[in-house]
Amino acid sequence: MTTVLSLLTVIAIVAGPILAVRIQKIIERISKKREDKDLLFKTLMSTRDNRLVPQHVQALNMIDIIFSGGGKKDEAVIEAWSEYRDHLHNYPPKPSADSGKTLSEAQASTYQAQCDSWQTKSTDILTNLLAKMAESLDYHFDKVLLKRGAYTPTGYGETEFAQLIIRRGLTEVFLGSKSIPIHIVEPPHAEETKPSQEDSPQEKPSV
Repeated sequence: MTTVLSLLTVIAIVAGPILAVRIQKIIERISKKREDKDLLFKTLMSTRDNRLVPQHVQALNMIDIIFSGGGKKDEAVIEAWSEYRDHLHNYPPKPSADSGKTLSEAQASTYQAQCDSWQTKSTDILTNLLAKMAESLDYHFDKVLLKRGAYTPTGYGETEFAQLIIRRGLTEVFLGSKSIPIHIVEPPHAEETKPSQEDSPQEKPSV
C-alpha cells in the first residue's frame, strides 16, 4: 500500500498540475479507505471478547461497505464475514417445555451443550474473519493471538451473563411461558403477636 501511494505521488509531480490534482484525489480516497478498514479492524479486535456491545455489532455490519470493491484479500474478508453472519443467524433454538412446566434436566443439559458448541464454533469463525482482515491490512497476527490474546476482566463477563439471565427471564414472563414465583413469609415473632385463647375477650353470659 505504501509503495503504491509513493508511486502515485511521483507520477503526480511529473505529470503536471491538472493530472496531479486528480492523482491527489485518488491518493486521498485510498488513504481514507485504509483508515476506515484499520478503524473497523481495531474495533473488532478490541471487542472480540465482548461481542454484545454495540460497537462490535456496528463494526460487523460495516464490513460489506468498508471492504467492498477491493482486491482478492478484501473479497476473502467479505466471504469470511458471510460465513460468520450465517452462523450468527443459526443460534440453537430453545426446546419447548410442556405447558406450565420448566425444561426437564435432560432437555436443559442438551440445550446447554448445543449452546456451548455454537459458542465455540462462533469463536473459531470470528478468529478466521479477523485473520483475513489482518492479512488484508498487512498485519501479521497468528490465530492463537487473535483467539486468546484479548483481556477481559472477570467482572465484565459476570455482568454480561447476569444481564443475559435477567433479559431471558423477563422475556419468558412477558410471553407467559413463566410466572413470577411468590412466597408468603410471615414476619418474625408472628406467633407471639397473635392473641392467645386465654387473652381473647370472653363473651359475657347473658342475664
